[in-house]
Amino acid sequence: MKRIFFLILSIPLLLVGCHKDPPDTPPVVTVDFPSANSTFNVIDTVNFKVRITDDEDILNLKISLQDDAFTPVGNSQNWSINLRSATINDFFLINQPSLPSGNYYLVFEVTDNRDYTKKFVPITLYGIPKRLTNVILFTTNSQTTSIEILDTALQSINSIIFNSQFQDGMASSYQQNIFYLSQNGQLSVLDAETQGYYWSESNLNTLSHDYLGHLTTKNPYVLVPYNCCIRTYGNNGTFYRTYTIPAVEQRPVISFVSGNYLFVVTKPYINTPSRMYKYYFNTNVLADSYMLDYSFDPTTIIQANDDKIFIFGNIQGETKLYEYYFADNIVSTVDGLPAGSFYDAVKIDDQRTLISIDGNIYQLNPLTYSMININPALHGYNLDYNFLDNTIWLANGNELFVYTYPLYQQVGHIVTTDSIAKTGLLFNHD
Repeated sequence: MKRIFFLILSIPLLLVGCHKDPPDTPPVVTVDFPSANSTFNVIDTVNFKVRITDDEDILNLKISLQDDAFTPVGNSQNWSINLRSATINDFFLINQPSLPSGNYYLVFEVTDNRDYTKKFVPITLYGIPKRLTNVILFTTNSQTTSIEILDTALQSINSIIFNSQFQDGMASSYQQNIFYLSQNGQLSVLDAETQGYYWSESNLNTLSHDYLGHLTTKNPYVLVPYNCCIRTYGNNGTFYRTYTIPAVEQRPVISFVSGNYLFVVTKPYINTPSRMYKYYFNTNVLADSYMLDYSFDPTTIIQANDDKIFIFGNIQGETKLYEYYFADNIVSTVDGLPAGSFYDAVKIDDQRTLISIDGNIYQLNPLTYSMININPALHGYNLDYNFLDNTIWLANGNELFVYTYPLYQQVGHIVTTDSIAKTGLLFNHD
């Protein structure tokens, strides 16, 4: 009887064993560069190339920094893949100015549906202190635009005048350049150290569209609007690549690069919905597009955290905020925002973003969507943040205010002749 009982129990067990899923093969990861024991600074851009293959779709590549005890330090970045084979040639930003010199690891973690693979690349960091070198103000009146270059004490060093109206501008610490785009489509690039002209490109706005002309500086390219597309130029002004907007009624307004993707948000000429277009940045192939609302006027994009980006804008003078989720590949609306018009936004960290609505400053938590008016006395239509000393910079009319964060004690203030259209903080790169 005992033998029969044993056989009866064994049959179901064998049947269950026959229906197990096949074993998963972890992703195969090859890091072409950086090579082992490469050296970088504590705030530096690490160019990398990684090749990944798997027997099923690869979900995600995550790059992080760990110390020699394998403890995570600093930031991390994610790239969505959703392919069985991929080569990612991009860059990772080490953004921790307080890290001491020493030995670290760049960690390349690749995940699929059931498994993951980690590659550890040893590197050496040198703690060359980062510092704020200049404050750049783009000021404008009804006839001219000026680039005001200040030192860290907010004293004027130089003033460069353009006989054109301001469209957009920014200072690139990585490229050590100052970019100015006029309303008539003239892009002027200045060397930040000498403040002399570096290169320029004209007729970028040949159809005279009234869009923002947002610039995004990424190593080693600058993205500028041109008719119904985004043009890409190298750091020396060499034309590189065009990203074409498929719908002719849409014009590009703002653009943003995250990982291997370029996001472009458009504003339509006619009564049609605005759209967000998602391109593979290194190939300019359109990956996807998402319909937004009618009459949406986008103002800026920030990457809220590793999970999503925020698209700020307005509909008929009222706030509108969309979020795009990398993992789910969907766009949704954030509700319950204060009434008024969005003007600007700046990221503090993954749990804090400052935004300007009608000049009032709010703090938004990207995880809980809670929003508070941090200090009713603070006002600013253009925002910036100095991560080295934790100060926020608010431009309000022709006044610039500097406050500590998060205590909001005023530590700086200047008054300019013309209205401040935009600010930029320029840090050393070496």
